[in-house]
Amino acid sequence: MIRSNVFIVVTIAVIAINSSVHADYYGDLRQFYITKLFAIETRISILKNHNNRNKRQDQELINLREDKSIIERRLDACSYYYERSGSWGVERSHTAKEEIDRIIQKKARKYGINPNFIKALVKCESDYNTYARSRKGAMGLTQLMPKTCKDMGVKNPWSPAENIEGGIRYITLLLKEFKDARKALQAYNCGPEVLRRGKTIPLESERFANAVLAHFKRLNSER
Repeated sequence: MIRSNVFIVVTIAVIAINSSVHADYYGDLRQFYITKLFAIETRISILKNHNNRNKRQDQELINLREDKSIIERRLDACSYYYERSGSWGVERSHTAKEEIDRIIQKKARKYGINPNFIKALVKCESDYNTYARSRKGAMGLTQLMPKTCKDMGVKNPWSPAENIEGGIRYITLLLKEFKDARKALQAYNCGPEVLRRGKTIPLESERFANAVLAHFKRLNSER
């Protein structure tokens, strides 16, 4: 009976070690693809905004879009195995919620904004997933697009501190422009040009703004 228990313990330990090795491997590979994808999306954004592209740049844009599609498929596959490699309790590389909240508190004080508002934004955008990435290319805790990263001075969108500060800077600018939290959140989600031009707000953006404000209200009531 004792030998059986020892065998079970050793077997579980070996599986846990193997899971840890796989988690590290897929975690590193995932980070590589994420970084590469960010570089590709940034270059695509620059080329798309170039008014007088030449033939060489047009071809580069075509090639980059093909590369982006390949990297996205590889990243999806890598993420699939990475998520499953932690099934034996292996600690993931995601930053803990408590640490993210501390960063939010610090950065919110710096910009004079209610930290609960940013916590609500992060919750609704990424559910506190440091490596969240949307199909449209939004990245990190506050789901910043490559162009927004560039405009807000964010060099590494997967850094919780950089991403949060970039998100705070962006939403602060939108709050100053639209002078209304709901409109600022809608602009954050669908892009400020939609509101500036008086276009119809997408239903997704309305739902996003409602969700953030509802969560913000809930956080304030917990004080």
